[in-house]
This record gives sequence, structure tokens and C-alpha cells, in this order.
Amino acid sequence: MKIKQKRNWRSASLPKRIMVRAAEGEYAEIMKRAALARKSASRFLIYCGTKGRTPKLKQMLPPSPEQRSDLERLLFELRKAGINLNQLAHAYHGSKYTKAEPPSKSELEAASAVLRKTIDAIRERIG
Repeated sequence: MKIKQKRNWRSASLPKRIMVRAAEGEYAEIMKRAALARKSASRFLIYCGTKGRTPKLKQMLPPSPEQRSDLERLLFELRKAGINLNQLAHAYHGSKYTKAEPPSKSELEAASAVLRKTIDAIRERIG
């Protein structure tokens, strides 16, 4: 069970509070842009008000917890495939000096197919 931590407000460094009213559409747009800027709504509005411009926005919204866990799983699979490919490359280069049997073409093709499949899945999830 996850223990909820108490929120640590920066009241000492940010003692003043500003209340803002917005229509539904304005609120949604501010929240979207703040998420794209990777800032809270209040920090986003303060940045816009003090700098006279919006902060640099990312292309995509941050991933949801489900998307994040899916991407972490795909990243784990990508690492596994990369390790396998590295071991095959090591065996191939080592076979030149030890007169051992180099990895077969089917092993290399299978490893590259797994790698290609994982990369395609990551590209599909990212968009």
C-alpha cells in the first residue's frame, strides 16, 4: 500500500496568493498549455505575466500513468534486445580470434527482428 506524503508547499518563498476566475474553455486551455510547458497552472500564469511570453512548450502532453508503465515495459524490452544484440556482436568478433563458431545468420536475423518490433511498438505508442 502506498503511503500518501504530505504536500510541501513553498509558502515561505511564495507568500502571496492570487485568485483567478476563468471560463471552462479558458481553464482547459491554461491547463493544457501548463502541462505542455511542464509547469503548474500557477507557475505558468506567473511566467506569462512576468516575462510577457509563454514558456517553451513541448510537443506532447506528459504520459498518463498507464502510458508511462507501458513505455517503461517497452524500454525494458528494448534494453533486453540490445543486450542480446551486443552479445551476438561480441561473439562474432571473438570468433575471429578464438576460431569459435560465429553466431548464425538466423540468430542475427531473429535478434534484429525483435529489436525492430520493439522499436516499432515504441514509435506507435509515442505517436
